[in-house]
Amino acid sequence: MTLRIWRMFIEIDWLILNLCFHERLQGSGLTWSCMFGLIAWRIWKNKNLFIFQHISWAATEVVKVSSCWARQYKSHLGGHKNNNQSSNSTNNLDDT
Repeated sequence: MTLRIWRMFIEIDWLILNLCFHERLQGSGLTWSCMFGLIAWRIWKNKNLFIFQHISWAATEVVKVSSCWARQYKSHLGGHKNNNQSSNSTNNLDDT
């Protein structure tokens, strides 16, 4: 029982460490944590797709789709940052 619980904590630590590692991947500007999370999620989805519908994806497709999602997220997030910065600068102009 204790060994099983210990293994569970080790597995969670591994997952958390990868999700908290925010270094940018060379050449893409995407973070490791974003790519890791999306690839892990896509593997989970594809496992269920295979079990319930007998459809499988190549590993390269999993990475390609995850990378596309990460770029979409990055561009969406960047737009929100720009909107917040412009609204903050507008608010600052109103205060003067």
